Amino acid sequence: SIPKVVGGVNAESTDLARRLNEELRQAHDRLSASRKEHESATQELRAANEELQPINEEYRSTSEELETSKEELQSMNEELQTVNAELKNKLASISTAHSDLQNLIAATEIGTLFLDPDMRIKLYTPMVARIFNIADSDIARAITDFTHNLDYDRLAADAQAVRRDLAPIEKEISTTDGRRLFMRLRPYRTLDDRIDGIVITFVDITARYATETKLSDSEERFRRLVESTAVAAWEMDTEGRRIGVSPSWQRFTGQRPEDSLGDGWLAAVHPEDRLEVKARWQSEISARQVVDIDFRLHASPDGWRWGKAKAAPLTARDGRVSRWIGMCIDIDELKKLQDRQGVLVGEMQHRTRNLIGLVKSIAGQTLATASSTDEFRRVFDERLHALSRVQGPLSRAVDEPVSIGALLRMELEAMATPKQRERIKLLGPEILLPRSVVQTLSMALHELATNATKYGSLVNDHGVLVVKWREAGGRAGRRLVLDWTEEGLDLEREMKGPMKKGFGRHLIEEALPYSHGAKTSFEMRKTGVTCTIDLPLDDGKHR
Repeated sequence: SIPKVVGGVNAESTDLARRLNEELRQAHDRLSASRKEHESATQELRAANEELQPINEEYRSTSEELETSKEELQSMNEELQTVNAELKNKLASISTAHSDLQNLIAATEIGTLFLDPDMRIKLYTPMVARIFNIADSDIARAITDFTHNLDYDRLAADAQAVRRDLAPIEKEISTTDGRRLFMRLRPYRTLDDRIDGIVITFVDITARYATETKLSDSEERFRRLVESTAVAAWEMDTEGRRIGVSPSWQRFTGQRPEDSLGDGWLAAVHPEDRLEVKARWQSEISARQVVDIDFRLHASPDGWRWGKAKAAPLTARDGRVSRWIGMCIDIDELKKLQDRQGVLVGEMQHRTRNLIGLVKSIAGQTLATASSTDEFRRVFDERLHALSRVQGPLSRAVDEPVSIGALLRMELEAMATPKQRERIKLLGPEILLPRSVVQTLSMALHELATNATKYGSLVNDHGVLVVKWREAGGRAGRRLVLDWTEEGLDLEREMKGPMKKGFGRHLIEEALPYSHGAKTSFEMRKTGVTCTIDLPLDDGKHR
C-alpha cells in the first residue's frame, strides 16, 4: 500500500507543476502584451517628437531671417555713413575752389570771355581757346564768327537777353567732347556802373557732375530701399530728440509734423510700451549704441501695429556724433506669426498629451474586454485607425470646422460595406462641431458603427440603421441632439456584441457626459439598439 501512496503523491506533484507552468505561461503572455503596449506608446511619443521638430526648425528659420534683416539694416546704415562722408568731402572741395577763384583763373581753370556791346572779343583766358577756335589775333572780332565745341546754340541769344534785362544767366551745358561746363553770363559793368558788354565764364564741372550723378543715383537707391523696407524714417539730434519733419512718419502714424518734434513722437507709441521705449531709447543713445527696439505704434487708420525701430549715429570725421538717423519697419505680421506659432506649439503639446492619455485608455479598456491576444490586437488596431482618421479633419478644424454629418459619413464609410451602406440613412443639417468634442465623439461613433456592422442590424439582410440629428437651443446654449436607431436586430446576435458592456458603452455613458457635459442613453431592445447623445455645442459650457 505504501508505493501506491507515493505514486499518488507523485501524480499530485506533477499536476501541480503543470498548473504552475500554465499560470507562468499566462503571466508571460500578459507581460509580453504589456511590453508591446509600452513599445507602441514609445513609438507614438517618438512620432510626436518628430512632428515638433519641424516646428522648432521653422522657429529657428524665422530667427535666422530676423538676424538677416538686422544685418541688412546695418549694411544700409553703413552705406548711408559712406555716402554722407563722400558728400562732405565734395562740398569741401567746392568751397576750396571758391576760395582760390583768382588762382584758378590764372591757372586757366576757369574760362572767362569778355565781349563788347557788339559781341566782339575783348579778352579771354586760355581755357576759352579750348572751347572756341580763337587765337590772340582774333581780338575785336565777333564771337559769332567762330566755331565752338559747345553742344549749345543759344549763346548769342542769351547774351542779348542779359544786355536787355541786365539779369545774369547761368546754365549747365555739355561739350561735344564729353565735358560738362557751368556757363554764367553777366553784364560787364564799368567803375561808373555803366554796362559795356558781357562777361561769360565757363567752369569745367565734369567731375562734380559725375559725382552728383552718382550721389543722386545712390540717394535714389537708398530712398527706394527705405521706402520698400521702412514705414517711416527720421532724423534726431545728438540727444535723440526728433528734428525736422518726416512725411513718412506723418503718413504712417497720422501725427502732425509739429507734434512729432522733440519727444513728441512718443505720443504715437502704445501707452503700455511708451515708458520702456523712452528709457531704452535714451539709454542706448547715451551709450552711442545702435538702437533696436520693438514696440506697438499707432498706424493711421488701422490702429496699433508692431514696428521695429532702429537708429544709428552719424559721426563726423573727428568721431563726434553729429546726429542720428532712425527708421521703422512694420513687423506686425511677423509678430502675429510668432504668436500663432506659440499657440500651435502649445496646442500640439496639449493634443499630444491628450492622445497619449486616450491611447492608454483605449489600450486598457480593450485589454480588459479582450478574450485573447488576437482579439485585443484586432480591436485595438481598429480603434487606433478610428483615432487616426479623425486627426486629419481635426488638424484642419481651425480653417475647416468639422460637421457632424462629415464625421458620421467618415466612420460609416470606413466600417460598412457597400451593401450595408444602402441600408443606412443619415438625416440632419450640417452642424459644425467644437474642436474639443470631435475626437471623443468620433470614437463613440466608431464604436456604434463597429457594433452595427459586425454585430448589429447591418449584419443581416433586412436590418437598417437610421441616424437623425438636429440642433436644439435654450438657456443652456446650443446643443446637438443625435438619435442612433438600429432596426431588424436579432436579440441572440446582439447579446454577443461588444456594446453589451465595454469601451463603447464607457465612451457614450461616461466619457461624453464627464468630459463634455453630454446627456446620453443607450438601450438594447428586442428590435434593435437605440442611442441618444445630447451634446453642448458651445465651448466652455462643459468641463
